[in-house]
Amino acid sequence: MHACLYPEIQYLELEPLGLSNDVTWKKSNKFLGILLVIVGLVSMIAFFTISSDMAEIVFLVLLIASFLISVIYSKFVCAKEKEKH
Repeated sequence: MHACLYPEIQYLELEPLGLSNDVTWKKSNKFLGILLVIVGLVSMIAFFTISSDMAEIVFLVLLIASFLISVIYSKFVCAKEKEKH
C-alpha cells in the first residue's frame, strides 16, 4: 500500500474544459473549427509562395498555436458559463 504524500488532496478533478457542458463544447469546437480553416488557408498560400520547408514550419507553428489558443478560449468560456450558474 502506498502512502499518500499529500493526504489532504484526495483526488484531482480533471475534467476536460470542453466537456463541462454543452454550451462550452459547442463554442469551443466552433472556435477551433474556424481557427483550423484559417490555418489551412494560410498554409495553402504559404506552400505556393515560400519554400516548402519554410511553409511546413509555418503550418506546424500555426497548428500548434491554434490548439493552444483553443484551449485558452475553452477555459474562458467554461469560466463564464460557471459564473452564469
